[in-house]
Formats: sequence, C-alpha cells, structure tokens
Amino acid sequence: MNNMKHDIPILVQQTCKDVGIDSKTALWNCHGTWVMYHKALEKVASFQNIKFDNPVIIEHDAEKRICVMLVKGYWKEKEEWTIGEAMPINIDRGNNKQQYPFAMAEKRAKDRVILKLLGLHGHVYSQEEFANPEEDLKKNNKPPQSNPSQTPREYWENWVDGELRTLPQKTRQQLFGWFEGNKPKLAEMKKLGFNDLLDKVKSNWDEIYANKEN
Repeated sequence: MNNMKHDIPILVQQTCKDVGIDSKTALWNCHGTWVMYHKALEKVASFQNIKFDNPVIIEHDAEKRICVMLVKGYWKEKEEWTIGEAMPINIDRGNNKQQYPFAMAEKRAKDRVILKLLGLHGHVYSQEEFANPEEDLKKNNKPPQSNPSQTPREYWENWVDGELRTLPQKTRQQLFGWFEGNKPKLAEMKKLGFNDLLDKVKSNWDEIYANKEN
C-alpha cells in the first residue's frame, strides 16, 4: 500500500529506526494485523541487550510433535515471561508437516517476550505466531456477523460466553489450539477496551487447563 509507512504504529517505527532496520521490510500488514519477521525481532533483542533464562519445558512429545515451554526474559529493570507452544494443530501448513516443534516453541516464546518487554505486544505480532499468517489472519479477521441491534459490547459478551462453554470439552492440545486460533479476536477485544472480558477468558482458560490431565 502507498501509505504503508504511515500505517505502521509509531512505536514500532521508532523501534526499527533505533535498531537500524527498515520497518517497511521488517514487517508487513497482513489483513489489518502488523506481523514482524523473526529475524528482525532477533536484531531488536540483540540491539537492546535483552537476556533470557534457559527455557523450562512444560510438556513435550517428540513423536506427536508437541512442545510447550516457558521462557523468561529481562530488559533493563523489566522482566516478562510467556509460554511458547507448538503442536500439529498450530504449526502444520496444509500438507507441509513442521518437523521442528521445539524450535518453533522457542521462537514463539522468545518473540512474545521481546515484544512484551519493549511494549510492542498488541501493536505487532511475530510471524512465528502463525503456521500461515496470510491464511490464519484472513480467516480470523473476518468482520463479526452480529445482530444489527447488538452493540459491540453485547456481541463480544455473547462470543465469550459461547466460547467458554466449549472449553471444558477440549484436551490440553485443543486448548492451546483454541488460544492460538483466536489471538486476533482477543486482540480486537483488547483494542476495544473490553479488558474485563479478556480477564474472564484468561481465568477460565487457566482453570480449565490446570484441571486437565497430561
């Protein structure tokens, strides 16, 4: 797009400028969501001297191509942690079967920590968040088909209630898949300021996941 530079969030533009990378080649607008390349985020982390603890493996099954790990990072006086998860439901791209789930889980976790530490999370996402950004974001960013009489708040309240009813029936793997697939929707709720609904989703998801057997 001709005005792409102006559409990139100012905070992201400034970060790229500080590191010495071109924001127009470091990320792209994917169906309305800004996505940043993993290599660009690595350069940002190196420039900012972001440090990481060794990852903590939470769950793994090499045969089933599953890896879930916790990664914690530090920058100046800040620290952040997040979970990186990789499994067939969120790493395979059509008939292309991803053979490196441990590497994918690490990339996802580190990229999220970098974005959180620098205050960029929610403004831009890592390419590693998606098996196929073009398809995943196109599918998940379709305009909500809501009743014209509904307010945005009512629409998202109904969506949350409906989704939460399905979570108890899911396995741990399916719970992670649900979370990955609905990140664009959760980001939209955050953008609209419905933080109480996000907290409701998080607390319910955490409780249901904790009660699931490995």
